[in-house]
Amino acid sequence: MTGITLLLLLFLQTSLGNSTTAAPNNIPNPSLILIRDPAVHADLKLTPLQLQQVQTLTDQLDIPMWKMRGMQQESGFTELHRLISITNTQLEQILTPPQINRFHQIVLRAQRLEGLFRDDIAKVLNITTQQQSDLRTIIDAVQKELTELNSRKSQGEQAKVIQIEMAAVNQKANDRLKEILSNQQRVEWSKLLGPEFDLNKLGDVRYKAPEFATETEWLHSPPLQLSSLRGKVVVIHYMAYG
Repeated sequence: MTGITLLLLLFLQTSLGNSTTAAPNNIPNPSLILIRDPAVHADLKLTPLQLQQVQTLTDQLDIPMWKMRGMQQESGFTELHRLISITNTQLEQILTPPQINRFHQIVLRAQRLEGLFRDDIAKVLNITTQQQSDLRTIIDAVQKELTELNSRKSQGEQAKVIQIEMAAVNQKANDRLKEILSNQQRVEWSKLLGPEFDLNKLGDVRYKAPEFATETEWLHSPPLQLSSLRGKVVVIHYMAYG
């Protein structure tokens, strides 16, 4: 699992509860994050117009995404799927069919082994119940190891060392996968993933800052807007309760 998928997992677990067992419909789908990533834009070879259209789309999604942080798990996942559906519908108008196909391949690559639990993928590959059980054992072990590695990284251990160990963990998982899937399943899985994509390039994503609240009384200033502060250094000091 990559940092981009871990980011979405942590967001969902923090915002929507701490359940670590993903139902088929709740498999982490990083498309809302991936569509913002410059590495994905470069792979898709987006035109200047497409980049502008994607930016407009993601700007519209930012506030609903952050509002999910205050939702209960069930309603939060419902909202997440709604936003993903909106994104997919809009992307069909923005991207060409080959670009859409490639984007879905990158999403599947970011999901890694979790993608094998998607209903559509499991159906195409004819994944058996026993295979799903074996896969879950592998995934749980990988998640535990990668979580520990990310913890070491956050404590200041060299990123290069962590990256090498992460690659080793993922390679070991892929080797185990070969033992579980049949030859035909491995061929079909490779087709679904498409050409190689360097997941280590992911992570340079940005979000539009929400506007300041204007319905409350301001001190020492009339209500300000972000547009009026563009190009200036702004320090925000706030207190949170809860």
